[in-house]
Amino acid sequence: MERKAVVFDNRRQKQFPYPSLINENFDIKIFSFERCFNQKILERYDSSLIVHLGGDGSLGFLLDVLYKAYPNENIPPVLLLGGGTANTTLRGLANLRDEGNLCDDLVNIFPEEEFAVKSYRPLCLEIDLEDEKKDEIAAYLAGFGHLTVGVTKIFERIRNGINPNLAYLAYLTAASLSLATLHRRCQPQLLDFDGKTFSPEIKLAALAVLGVPYLATFDLNQKMSNEDFLLLSLQGKTEAELYLKYLTTLVIGGVFAGGVDWLIRRKLINLQKGRQVSVLPDQEKKPNACLDGELKRFNGPLTVKRADKAVTVIIPQEIVKRYKGK
Repeated sequence: MERKAVVFDNRRQKQFPYPSLINENFDIKIFSFERCFNQKILERYDSSLIVHLGGDGSLGFLLDVLYKAYPNENIPPVLLLGGGTANTTLRGLANLRDEGNLCDDLVNIFPEEEFAVKSYRPLCLEIDLEDEKKDEIAAYLAGFGHLTVGVTKIFERIRNGINPNLAYLAYLTAASLSLATLHRRCQPQLLDFDGKTFSPEIKLAALAVLGVPYLATFDLNQKMSNEDFLLLSLQGKTEAELYLKYLTTLVIGGVFAGGVDWLIRRKLINLQKGRQVSVLPDQEKKPNACLDGELKRFNGPLTVKRADKAVTVIIPQEIVKRYKGK
């Protein structure tokens, strides 16, 4: 059999099906996400299809590895089957307007009656951090009271063969500590969102983006294009008020489906749609980032935008129907 497929299995919900057509049409290699997940696997197997079973977290890691493994070539199509703890990316892709195309060979295997094909451009990050290579950095904008940047080498560690769960646990520990302590020592930053500059008094709580759903499942009932993403922000007159809003957002938005939408409708958090966000460094050369629990400075600007190159994703129509308009 000439067609090859690499399968990364990180399922947490077994009711998400594993279609038999993969076994019927491909010579497959199955890898546990927890044990084997790095660029070497992709280099070893010349695959015409990548299959992902899992949620938002492992999918983010997979996309990072794919873009590093195929910097100049087209990325093989990715079949998304869900099954993770959170599957919000599938929800977003089900409502994505940008349709994709498959080669004739794969069109026969994935007919449009049974599978939707989307052209997806995930986020990429541009950052200049002192003493660090920018291609090793994944950054998360977070904080309350101040805008701080929690930076970690989590993706680089996973590409080098570190257990993803251990790497992610290390990141969460460092990020939690930085939010509780180190962010108070960081200089507030200016935020440029689609050409409009916000002062440090705009208390940014989180950058929530289609495909990077760290807060919750979105029930916004709006179409998103590959150019757009969402910015969620909090404001408060005092740090205590802001901190309370931040915790409320994490609890309601992170636990209840549609929680973020509920918070937006009640104007507890602000929502804006845009195409590029940049964090501008201060002029006093003070620390403005936290690298795995250590204060650092990025020279900026730190810019989050869509990747220039799209990846083709395939989604079963039954999943699309489940999430369409939700």
